[in-house]
Amino acid sequence: MPEHRSGAPAGRRLARLAAHVRAAHPAERAASEPPAERAASQPADRLYPQYIARMEELGMPLPPRGATTRGEYHTAEGLAQADILDWPAVQAQFEEEAFLRDGVAVLKGIFTPAATRRLRESCERCQQLNDSWLDVRATGRPFRPSRRSKQAAAQHDWHEPSQWQAMGLNPPSCAPLSEDEKASARGGCQILVGALARIFHSVQENSPSMDQERKAMVRGGPSGLLRDSDSTRWPHGRGFPPELAPMAYDPFIFECITHPQMVELHKMMLGPEVRYDHNTLLSRRSFGGQHWHSHDYTENDMGVTTRPGGAKLRLVRSLVYPDGFGKHDDGGLKVVPGAHLYRSQSLLDCDIPYDRGAPPGADDDALFEQTWLAGKMHPITGEPLRIVHLELPPGSMAVCLAHTPHGVSPRPEGSGTRHCTLFSYRQPDPECAAPVTTNANLQPWELERDCALGKLPGLRGGPANLFSLY
Repeated sequence: MPEHRSGAPAGRRLARLAAHVRAAHPAERAASEPPAERAASQPADRLYPQYIARMEELGMPLPPRGATTRGEYHTAEGLAQADILDWPAVQAQFEEEAFLRDGVAVLKGIFTPAATRRLRESCERCQQLNDSWLDVRATGRPFRPSRRSKQAAAQHDWHEPSQWQAMGLNPPSCAPLSEDEKASARGGCQILVGALARIFHSVQENSPSMDQERKAMVRGGPSGLLRDSDSTRWPHGRGFPPELAPMAYDPFIFECITHPQMVELHKMMLGPEVRYDHNTLLSRRSFGGQHWHSHDYTENDMGVTTRPGGAKLRLVRSLVYPDGFGKHDDGGLKVVPGAHLYRSQSLLDCDIPYDRGAPPGADDDALFEQTWLAGKMHPITGEPLRIVHLELPPGSMAVCLAHTPHGVSPRPEGSGTRHCTLFSYRQPDPECAAPVTTNANLQPWELERDCALGKLPGLRGGPANLFSLY
């Protein structure tokens, strides 16, 4: 792993940073100006309102335009952590030119055996906590969240009235989840919110005075309605299902995301300035697969480019597989290298629309090849674009740039859970105009606050840090 050094104390480092920015932008107002006043002088869509409110709450200045960490994210304590990655294996497999050209990096077996084992245990633990959202608390007492109990935070009765009345809403009147509904939602991800959806819709129907903002939160399910500052405290992380931010439930996943090796690897992909974007659990048991899709960040649906990396500002999704997966019918990842250069978020820029009309798997692959993929060539190499089915051993990572089409193969009935967690990082926009985050309503903002204040062990604080929005 490249050698790291600790920088100057935070106060001196931030003072140098402020002086550097003022010199580069003499017209920029002083960083110490109150956030509300400074925000009023900037375009309305430039700074995210919640971000301004958080900085005001902390009494911290907003980062000046072009604020930078200078690539320093860790304290001396953070740099001294035990390795989680086999760094020679990372160096042997990662090629920056190939990654920017193809938008995909496949890094096999790069986690150490100890880290692989601990990641598997962490994913299993978070899946169990996720499943507990389906269970009714046996006590029958009104819902009283306890910040000291992860289990109490997750396991409760969705029909208990006081939790809704505390938010000015009426409780659901629909039937509770059946045992069959609960069983179908256990053991995997991206199914829990769907199982709870009718409960949240019932809350909406029973609360006619609800404003439009709150209605949108209810439509978003538990990840929207239950998100608030008081209910998401590290490391207990209530307010969203564990699958939507496992790093707020499990210290080792948090350690992996913030580890200097992991940050260094993503600096190799994104450049010296990186920011954490989001983290999810993507464990799969038996399931039907996932259709082809891509994700947004900047320059969405703006057509083909030959710029390596695609969009000028890049975001990556790094999928970590402690169990690995087989090439076919094992819930594995499939990608189209080079397709990120088409910058297609909708996958509708084709003569024959790709309508996801075939079931995920071989039929969907054939449909994708006949529609969106038909006739498309790699903008840099000139080779035809093609689907690649990956195969990974345990302790591996597959990385995709935003706009890279990808899907997930089916997994047959009776399969055990194949664990996976996603670490996403992005390049910050120096003009503060890019989307705040792709999953803005899912993440624990308290981590940003605590990091800014220097309260997260091993991480440097200040307005520009690993968890900063800009």
